[in-house]
Amino acid sequence: ARQYFAEAEDSSLQRWLKLSEDNLRLAFRDDPLASSINAGLQRVLLSAGRSEEALICAERCRAQSLSYLLSEKTKAAPSLVHLSLPQIFDIAKSQDAAILYYSIVDTNTLSIWVISSGGNMAGHVQKTLSCGCAAPDLSSFVRLVRGEGEGQVAASDLASHFTEDGHDRGSHLDRKRDKGKLKQRLTQCYSEFIAPVAHLIRNEPHLLVVPDRELWMLPFPSFRLPDNSYLIEHHTVRSTPSLLFLSQTGPRAKRAGGYVTSQRDQSQSALIVGVSQFPEEAQLANLPHVEAECLSASDICRQCRIKTTLLLDHDATKDQFKLAPKATRVIHMGTHGMLDSSCLVLAGTGDSSSLSAAEIYKLNLLADTVVLSACDTGRGQVSADGVIGLGRAFLAAGTPLLMATLWKVSDSATRHFMHDFYDAWLSVGLPQHEAMQRAMCNMIKERSHCDTMGEFTCHPIYWSPFCLIGNVV
Repeated sequence: ARQYFAEAEDSSLQRWLKLSEDNLRLAFRDDPLASSINAGLQRVLLSAGRSEEALICAERCRAQSLSYLLSEKTKAAPSLVHLSLPQIFDIAKSQDAAILYYSIVDTNTLSIWVISSGGNMAGHVQKTLSCGCAAPDLSSFVRLVRGEGEGQVAASDLASHFTEDGHDRGSHLDRKRDKGKLKQRLTQCYSEFIAPVAHLIRNEPHLLVVPDRELWMLPFPSFRLPDNSYLIEHHTVRSTPSLLFLSQTGPRAKRAGGYVTSQRDQSQSALIVGVSQFPEEAQLANLPHVEAECLSASDICRQCRIKTTLLLDHDATKDQFKLAPKATRVIHMGTHGMLDSSCLVLAGTGDSSSLSAAEIYKLNLLADTVVLSACDTGRGQVSADGVIGLGRAFLAAGTPLLMATLWKVSDSATRHFMHDFYDAWLSVGLPQHEAMQRAMCNMIKERSHCDTMGEFTCHPIYWSPFCLIGNVV
């Protein structure tokens, strides 16, 4: 059986390599036959006790199309690059983080590998998902956590939590919510996805999560422990589409002359873009806190002697954004995010105001970090390649580290979060994942900040939509 699946996998990969367009490569990897071959080979290897080979097999097809796009940026001939186990261990050491690698091997079976920050295989767990008897399978459970399950009251819907009175950064909202039920679901998430390997990461301050498919839609930092603390209070948390992505965009890629680095301007500069006022015909709520957020970020940058280009409201047009320097330490974008059309809304009207994922793919972004301070920027179509949406477009355009959001975010709470993040990162000098941890923990502990509906922002609905994806450079 192992030889059969291995030969089928090799044949499948060779056919995939001949495809000429990204959408065709994505569709091929999501074809049930192609995905079942890789999952079948993993199952055979795991049943034979060869868990390390199964990890290599899982990584072999993870975010493959994104890696192909990155190789095209270098003008190098695309090829099937497969990481060896020693290379995977080296990545864990270079990232100074414990890697939690997830693979959905069938509908209700999950494999979790843990590679220590010291570059060793800490352990492997394969478990049958129970989902607290709340849902029949993983996909249903994730929808239930997000409040998207059939018959689920919109009360716990992370994607429609705020009202227009609360100034979200999305397009339409629902006032109803049940925060207690969300906390219960986050406790179930910890039980399912972290507890089985908790003993392996107890002494690891930094976690690097490689989610699989629907797991991308879960807010790992807010998984709730039995003592009612959150995962982010014990570890920093960031994710990556694949381990190969880290290899392509990390420090070694710099030394190898990769596109992500050799062209990157190492001067201290920043691009801050914010839109708070929208024309009536756009039918979008104004975002009164975006201007203060962008001015705060700009002030912090300048205090740190970072040359800053600030584009606010009528200056924040698509043309101005495309003309602005992209070889910066950070690009910050505060505005409305549109999930259905996969775009960010800039100044202007109609198509001239929409910066689409398709346009972003064509850019050559050389910023160390891109922050998308808008709704739903980490959402999209879930696939074998990760999440197909705005976030992937920025990663494919050259961004090694991206901050995105998993649901609609509060305008006022986001302003507080971003101030704390930039202060910890640029003023204090913490790396981005530690800065995000500090900003989240500040909101957990600080009860003086209220959103515009008079609610305290210590609840995870306010701070845990933010996620870091990629390399800390």
